Amino acid sequence: MNRDSLPLPPSRRSISERASGQFFRLASVIAGVFVPTDKQLESLDDRYAAIGTYLVNSPEFGALTTEVHGHGSRQIGTLVRPLHVRELGYDVDAILLLKSEALQLYAGSAGARRLINDLHKVLERYAKQYDLLIDKWDRCVTLTYADGVRVDVAPVIAHPLVAVASGDTHGLIPDRSLQLYVPTNPRGLERAFNDAAKIHAVFTRVLQEALSAETVARGDVAPLPDSNVVSQRLLSIFVQLMKVHRNLMFGAPQDGQEDFAPTSVFFTTLAAAAYTLRAPQPHDTPLDLLLDVFETMPLCFQREHLGGGRQRWQLPNPCAPGDDLAASMNTPQKQAAFQQWHSRFSEDIGALLDSIEQRAGNVETERLVEGAFGSRAASAVHAASAPQAPTRQAGRSVVFGTTAGTLISLPAKANTNFGSPR
Repeated sequence: MNRDSLPLPPSRRSISERASGQFFRLASVIAGVFVPTDKQLESLDDRYAAIGTYLVNSPEFGALTTEVHGHGSRQIGTLVRPLHVRELGYDVDAILLLKSEALQLYAGSAGARRLINDLHKVLERYAKQYDLLIDKWDRCVTLTYADGVRVDVAPVIAHPLVAVASGDTHGLIPDRSLQLYVPTNPRGLERAFNDAAKIHAVFTRVLQEALSAETVARGDVAPLPDSNVVSQRLLSIFVQLMKVHRNLMFGAPQDGQEDFAPTSVFFTTLAAAAYTLRAPQPHDTPLDLLLDVFETMPLCFQREHLGGGRQRWQLPNPCAPGDDLAASMNTPQKQAAFQQWHSRFSEDIGALLDSIEQRAGNVETERLVEGAFGSRAASAVHAASAPQAPTRQAGRSVVFGTTAGTLISLPAKANTNFGSPR
């Protein structure tokens, strides 16, 4: 997408250095509430590793497997703890990466369905052994632990493409309902997000109260596998705030009801695209950049007008031709929900800024924080405003970070036979 092809976002009033600095100080407290603890991250990683090892050693997939690797928010530093109103537990996303030979074994119109079914059978043995819940979906299998943690495992068959970005990690994922394979590239999207996050943001003013020079510099740190690095980048910070706000606004979907909340992959990709366009342009402060990125996001996907007020949204995956990241957004309800959330986020941030600019006081600020980010965040802001309030959580700083290793890749064991698909 060409940055010159996008219009500038609407002009807004100037934000004082004091207000911008205080906002990011508040944001660091809010983010600290939703950053998983070291113990929680260790538990997530242990469960992921145990399931991956089980798959790698299974007779059905051991010889077919290249590796098991993580993807999604845990990999790019945007994982947030769930709100009480949206208790879906932590999600850990794992890819069972299969060799290209798997496409021959699971070929034909029924191959995609059979691959998901076989994955379910293998993981069902694991679920019974450890008393876990298991669900089979069109493209993955989910294991759910008693504490709500979910591990989503999706099989992907390696299918490299030469002429696309990150084509070396391009693959095919089975869709059980459609009974076909669709293009995907989880690692390609991860690389794209990391490339965007490495862009050095240009700020023309120094904040009086806010991010330290070290934290701002993290914006161009190369994407290392340690989550305390990736989660402290500005782009990851922005996405974390958006996720928490979305979770509070939409709450947990009720049984049998459709979840209209914008999907994480949709607005995370939009945020990365907008950041890529706007970060190189000079901004007074990180807050100005946050507002600019958010206002630019709706300009970063295509809208096809179908008549009768209907639209078809498109967000092509640059790493997987034919994969539309906006496909799940193409109902009037989902599109309206995204637009409502986008407006609500802007309004809530604006109201919070106004309260800071006008020195409305702690009570008003906490009320606005609760409305935008929940009671847990408001309580943390209240505690942080008390004299000599602690600024560390679990022995570490709570400034937009997590401390633990990222998900490891699990290589397949050496093997010469390919097993037999059922």
